[in-house]
Amino acid sequence: MASTPSVASFKNRALKLESAESVQKLFDGIDLTGIEKLVMSGNTLGVDAGKGLAEVIRKMPNLKAANLSNIFTTRSIDEIPGALTPICTALAECPNLVDVDIGDNAFGQRAVDSVMPLLTNGPPLEVLKIANIGMNVEGGRSLAGALAGAAKRHRDAGVLPKLRTLALSRNLLGDGSAEAWANAISCYPTLERFESNRNEFRESGVTVIATALGGCTKLRRIVIEDAVVGNVDNDEVDGLVRGWKAIADLVRQSAPNLEMLHLPSCSFRTEGCEELVSALNDEFYPNLKSIRFDHNDFEDSHFQSFLTALKTKLPALSFMKVTTNDDLEDDPHLEEIGRILESRKGRFVRLHEDSFSDEDDVEVCSDDDANIAGEADPDTSVDTLIELLDKNLSV
Repeated sequence: MASTPSVASFKNRALKLESAESVQKLFDGIDLTGIEKLVMSGNTLGVDAGKGLAEVIRKMPNLKAANLSNIFTTRSIDEIPGALTPICTALAECPNLVDVDIGDNAFGQRAVDSVMPLLTNGPPLEVLKIANIGMNVEGGRSLAGALAGAAKRHRDAGVLPKLRTLALSRNLLGDGSAEAWANAISCYPTLERFESNRNEFRESGVTVIATALGGCTKLRRIVIEDAVVGNVDNDEVDGLVRGWKAIADLVRQSAPNLEMLHLPSCSFRTEGCEELVSALNDEFYPNLKSIRFDHNDFEDSHFQSFLTALKTKLPALSFMKVTTNDDLEDDPHLEEIGRILESRKGRFVRLHEDSFSDEDDVEVCSDDDANIAGEADPDTSVDTLIELLDKNLSV
């Protein structure tokens, strides 16, 4: 076990745990009352093992962070609820819990109810990572409603909600759940990091979510990927707030604190690209270090305008990716953008031969959210994310 007095980590041990006893044996000799961070990711738990882990968690009164990502590999959907429900019920009883990661379990909509005790009865969370759990539309609506309900419950008890990080990626949430997520987001103005990629949000969904994020005045990291911010079918609709306009307004509102702006594969189209670059010219962004505009429709005129922003409004920018746009070769404005970023000891990814694999994902919401002393997790600040991009690694 990799541990310190406050961290119990069994990360990536590939343990196949079947019984309560097999779990309890892992913790033999450990003072559970001193554990602040628990890491079980990269193992697989059956029903009885899940119940055993729940009993162990109940003996951790000072638990602050629980990483339970990827703990059901090879398990059937019939097994997972029986293991997950007691775990989430036990987590809800931990009064100091602030950080939970149950991502990369892909247990599907049938197991969403198993997560509910954590939100309906648990303490106010600061970090919630539920990426790639297979929510889909109905499950997404249910969890979003529970998250909004949790905020009301805490406020009624005189405790202000304090969620800072929300990671929702790879859940195929669709526009059918977007209103529910927008409502949940509006309950947490403390939000600093938002990540949503591969959720099949189209223009109406993007618009309501971006508008809700506009109420989060401390927003530092925005990741919206594989969405449609400009549906061609809406071009003739009078008075419609376009998705790209909602995103651009969000960027403007986030200018003082924004560190990361990743918007790849969002179908910005010409009007959207113009609006987004205008937003970067309209405000001063003292902390913005990383931008991804790849797989959109930026062209030379947009790069020319962006160059002005880079020189006057983006003093900290040191990473940018623009692959799969227009006018990428032999463009003097792109050449100058590259020179400026190089002079800042940064990186400009312009063509695919410059880039890391398209299969590599850099998750914006990383383990620095709950800085629990002890485990030597990699530093995942924006600077380090940029460095990892440069090394073709994913966090």
